[in-house]
Amino acid sequence: MGPILITKAFLPLIKNSPHEKQIINISSRMGIKKLIPTVGAYAPSKAGLIRFSQACALEFSEYGIRVNSVCPGFTPTELLHKAIPDKEELDQIILNSACSNPCKRNGTPEDIANMVSFMASDRCTFMNSEAIVIDGGSNLG
Repeated sequence: MGPILITKAFLPLIKNSPHEKQIINISSRMGIKKLIPTVGAYAPSKAGLIRFSQACALEFSEYGIRVNSVCPGFTPTELLHKAIPDKEELDQIILNSACSNPCKRNGTPEDIANMVSFMASDRCTFMNSEAIVIDGGSNLG
């Protein structure tokens, strides 16, 4: 519900702005294609966020607002370390994930930030309603 509530609050502030207007939501590759066991409601919620973003792109077009999604693959973060306190189990998950894509490494927060930065830049003004997967090519393996 977070992105929906933020969008609702944010829309009146930007819809009449004279500047380039864009909303970038962070979803997940699991909202598009790759599922893993034990994700429960996570994958469908991320798929819902992608569809919400696409609906907003259509509805907000009259205000010149573009809406896109970034869909990261596995990205070890502090939250993951808290979610899986067993260091050996976590290390195995991180290693398996890195070995499962052609880049042979996991994503980093900087990888995701670079994509968001590009999407927010003036070099990306014709992209709208897209869900960009950034996962090192994991869907190929």
